[in-house]
Amino acid sequence: MSSDFFSTESGEKSELRQYYEFVWHPAEQMHPSWWKKLGLQQWKSVFHRSPTLNERIETLIVKRMGIVDKPLPNKLSENDELLFSLKERLPSLVTILGIFCLNCPEYLSLKEYRIALADVLTDDQIQQAWALWPQRPTAEQSESLDTISADKLIINAQVIGLLLLTKEMEDDQIWRALAMTLPISVNDADEVNLDKYQNSITVINLKRWLLRLERLL
Repeated sequence: MSSDFFSTESGEKSELRQYYEFVWHPAEQMHPSWWKKLGLQQWKSVFHRSPTLNERIETLIVKRMGIVDKPLPNKLSENDELLFSLKERLPSLVTILGIFCLNCPEYLSLKEYRIALADVLTDDQIQQAWALWPQRPTAEQSESLDTISADKLIINAQVIGLLLLTKEMEDDQIWRALAMTLPISVNDADEVNLDKYQNSITVINLKRWLLRLERLL
């Protein structure tokens, strides 16, 4: 494809070109936990040693993630554009979605948790998420009595949110690329029993909730 194909009339990079670059150069924005998940931990320390090595490592990442199992699109669909537009806000949106799925109201109501959430959420976003609590996707399930320490809340919420969203969108090419910007595992002794949560939570159309949060927050 020519460079003109990826440019707008003003000469700026088109959204399609930004998407291609995002997919083919994942290492910079990839969460550190993915190096181990993809079996590439030994390559993390040598990334940046040379452009040629960087290219080979990133090609390995893309192949192991399965993003290019089928050709990338010549045009982004409405779904692709919508998901790709969430790229910068994904950590905050998935954090809230994960908290809804963890189903423990203390995570949004108690001061110690609100202080911890300030790393990724504004006060207004926390308050809006709390206002949405009665409508959360897990509202019909019993609230959890388990609690996570405040300093581990964000990563646990992001991991559970990511895992459940990926269950729904595992065949979505652009989601596979976006997923790598979020943590895929928690490696601490007091981590949430993620398998228990995944098996106990039944949420219909979690993607719809992700897009709803994007509009509301």
